[in-house]
Amino acid sequence: MSKIKRQGGFTLIELMIIVIIIGMLAALAIPYFLDVSYIRAEASKVLLDINSAEVKHWKANHCYTADSVAIAGHGVTWPTDSRWQYEIKLDDSLGYRAFAICDGDTVATTDARGVVKYR
Repeated sequence: MSKIKRQGGFTLIELMIIVIIIGMLAALAIPYFLDVSYIRAEASKVLLDINSAEVKHWKANHCYTADSVAIAGHGVTWPTDSRWQYEIKLDDSLGYRAFAICDGDTVATTDARGVVKYR
């Protein structure tokens, strides 16, 4: 009698299980990455507005300000979403630092140089 050789490889069921697992992982990961993109875009927009307003304030008063009302007077539109907070602190070495805080975590910062740094 001759023995039948079995060829190596994956069965259709095994491949389908792999596709299902990859699909489940993608379903979990994609919303996270979309939320991160939204958070970075929102933080960048407001922090760059803050930087522009600080430059205008500097030109008018020869100093930076941490006053959000004064900043708003130079064109910053504060988001109405309750997830967000923005803080501006005066800093001797950098002039000022602005922080974008989403859900209690600092997600981005900027300073008088106008560079937005993400965390």
